[in-house]
Amino acid sequence: MQILQAETFVAKRIICDHVRYVGGIDQVDVACRELLLVASSDRNTTCTLKNQRKKAEAEQSHKKQEGCVSHHIEELKKKKAKLQQDISSLEASADTLLTKAET
Repeated sequence: MQILQAETFVAKRIICDHVRYVGGIDQVDVACRELLLVASSDRNTTCTLKNQRKKAEAEQSHKKQEGCVSHHIEELKKKKAKLQQDISSLEASADTLLTKAET
């Protein structure tokens, strides 16, 4: 992001220097073919960069969601193991109490 900001700053500086060189803003030829080609090329580049950024953000969001789901699954597995341990402990104590009650 900072590289893009630095390049933008340099481009603005070049434009200001050119405007001063030609003698003012009303002396700049904005209809020349080269300028139009560069402008359209920059627009295409900007659109491409935006699309790449959107894809990267979507992938990152997807990875985040996968991480959240896997974390939730791990927590559920831990709860299940604890519940199974509690069940076996309760069954053992119930067996003990049943044996005492029978005698």
